[in-house]
Amino acid sequence: MRCAGTPVLMLFDIITRVFYLRFVHDPEITEAPTIVFVPLYQYPREPRVQISDGNYSYSPETQTLEFYHNASAGKVDMCCSVLQCVAVCCSV
Repeated sequence: MRCAGTPVLMLFDIITRVFYLRFVHDPEITEAPTIVFVPLYQYPREPRVQISDGNYSYSPETQTLEFYHNASAGKVDMCCSVLQCVAVCCSV
C-alpha cells in the first residue's frame, strides 16, 4: 500500500472480505494517489468500493485500486468489499 497521508485505521475481515482504510491526508501530497493492493484471491471480481470523496480506478491486471481524493479533505475513508460495504464500516 502507498498512502497519500498517515493511516490511522486499517481493518480487514477475512470472513466478509471487507477492507477498510482511514487516513489523514498529507497536504504536501497533491497529485499522488493512495494505492491499495486488492488480491484476486480475495476479490475474484471487481470489488465494491465506497469512498468518502474523490474517485478511484481498479486494475485487475495489477490487482490495485488507485484512490484519488480531494486534497482539501482532512480525514479520508475507503472501503472495499465483495458484496457491499456495510454502513458501520465507514462510520468507524
